[in-house]
Amino acid sequence: IGLFAAFGLWFLFNRISNYVETKKLNEDYTNTNTNTTENNTTENSIIENTGSLYKLTTDNVITAAHEEIIIYQKNTPLSEGKPDDNNGGVKFFKKLPTYQIDFRCDKAKGFDFWNRVKIDWDFDKKWDEKWDFRKNGSIKRQCATNDDEVYDLIQETVEGKWQTVGETVKTTPENTTKENSLPTLHQEIISIQKNTALSEGKADDNNGGLKLYKKMDAYFLDLRCDKAKGFDYWNRAKVDWDKDKKWDEKWDFGKNGTIKRQISTKDDEIYDVTEQLVNGKWTK
Repeated sequence: IGLFAAFGLWFLFNRISNYVETKKLNEDYTNTNTNTTENNTTENSIIENTGSLYKLTTDNVITAAHEEIIIYQKNTPLSEGKPDDNNGGVKFFKKLPTYQIDFRCDKAKGFDFWNRVKIDWDFDKKWDEKWDFRKNGSIKRQCATNDDEVYDLIQETVEGKWQTVGETVKTTPENTTKENSLPTLHQEIISIQKNTALSEGKADDNNGGLKLYKKMDAYFLDLRCDKAKGFDYWNRAKVDWDKDKKWDEKWDFGKNGTIKRQISTKDDEIYDVTEQLVNGKWTK
């Protein structure tokens, strides 16, 4: 009887042990599958979300992809580039998993860093964007919104965001409620017009006045003083935002301080929009 009882207890113990071990194995298998599914889902989400960053955007957000390009521009030494026979500078092409970029350094123009880059987001051998990195740290980007290398959108970096050229922006500095509706570059043009002496100009044979051509980092500017009409200051200006040798805007500075601008919205020197500066804002 004692032997049978011992055998029974041993058999019962083994059955319980096997049951517990099998249950634990099943739980481990289920947890592993669940974790794998969750990890795959998370990984796929990351890939999907990351992919959405690497494309042409037209809003004012400087995306993670944009920041990545800026980091490449800052941290890639010129020694990694090759001679650019077209302009005596340096070029550097980089093909990344999500886009390709082409950096240029125009040494002949006095640059000692990558001052230009072209970006192809969709690998179709058409450059979707062209960026200019200025010596003051600002950036201008030109975007071909139709993927045709016709750059119909121009933006500048202003206070950590993209601002479309010609678009007004409202800023609220700390401890003040004052609104500044003029784009930074418009303020710059007005400052140049006010603070540039006529003695810096050259004779304008067409109207007996003065002219001054300035090639800025972000645009070309042509100032005129019509002395024959009684002006003793720069009373006119023409602006070429995209440096294509077509004047995008014409400005008139009145003697009473008024400013009027005419805009060629189709970049064809046909000025179809006229605006007046009123209380610090452009008004049609």
